[in-house]
Amino acid sequence: MPPKKRRKRDHPKVEQYMAVATLSSALAKLAQQEQQYVALLRQVAGLTEHEAAHPEKQWFAPEFEFAEDTAQDVSEYVQQWLKEISELGVAIQERRDDSIAELRKVDVLDNDALKNAALSLTECETQLNTIQNILSRWSKIVRHKKGTDLQKHTKKWIERWLTQWRKTHASTQKLLIQFRESLDAPLLRDILAVPQHN
Repeated sequence: MPPKKRRKRDHPKVEQYMAVATLSSALAKLAQQEQQYVALLRQVAGLTEHEAAHPEKQWFAPEFEFAEDTAQDVSEYVQQWLKEISELGVAIQERRDDSIAELRKVDVLDNDALKNAALSLTECETQLNTIQNILSRWSKIVRHKKGTDLQKHTKKWIERWLTQWRKTHASTQKLLIQFRESLDAPLLRDILAVPQHN
């Protein structure tokens, strides 16, 4: 059996450049993924009005930095916001139904009572429309399908989203350490330390 051919090794300088290039490419992909997560968080913060509601705990101050306590805050805030907005929608719907019932009871000859009942119904309809639009926009963000519980779906969606973000963040931190080590390898360190002349 003929001996195996030895693989020709590149010069150490070439190997170091290749290592930096590979790590740089991987870091670029991870950074791109993290920016998509940040863009999604901006959408969430905008719809839920988080930054205005909690100026003491802003997610973007001015840029978002992933941290475990912030991820926990995102999860808790969004779920509480959705619970409250859903409950508000139910309360407004009940008030609207009461307004309809009240309007039916009003004496059609009593103009003031008729105006007040109609005004109350219009206010409820407007508020309910606003809540339904917000919930519809939220359903699009979390890709919720009708017929399933939005609160449960959102909880699973947030857990999945933040788990993926955690993994991406951990991978980025690990590769950044390797990237710095590669740049600090003897040959590259010497090249990078040499002043450039024009």
